[in-house]
Order: sequence, then structure tokens, then C-alpha cells
Amino acid sequence: GLCYAHIKDYSKAIEAFEAANNIQRHDSTFMQLGKIHVIQNNYDMAVEVYEEALENSSENPELLSTLGLLFLRMGENYQAF
Repeated sequence: GLCYAHIKDYSKAIEAFEAANNIQRHDSTFMQLGKIHVIQNNYDMAVEVYEEALENSSENPELLSTLGLLFLRMGENYQAF
């Protein structure tokens, strides 16, 4: 996924990160997947990815901060905090 993201082949990067999560879920994979969606201005999908990640790691400060900042970017200040 990272290699595809680096060469800006985002559709293949998304496929690779999703495949990796199907094998074994990991916070960093969710973070990268969400980041790709943000790069593509697909904020709603990024929110879904981060919220799914929080189902498994509800106390992860990086996930919580990233999701909060994304809500601020989307103008949804009440959800950011």
C-alpha cells in the first residue's frame, strides 16, 4: 500500500491496505488508508475508516487526534471534540 501511495496510485493503495486489514487489522494500516481518502478529498470515507479503527483501539491518541482534526477540516466542530 505504501509503495502505491508513494507513486500516487491511490486506487491500488486502497486495495492493498484493505487487503492487509482483511488479513490482520492494524492501527497503522487504518491510518494510511484514511490518509489516502483524505488526499482524495473523500472525507466521509476517511471518517468511516478512522471510526472502524477506533472500534478496535478506542483509546489510540493518534486515531482520536486524526479524526478530530478531520472533523474540524470538514467544519463539524461539535464532533471534533
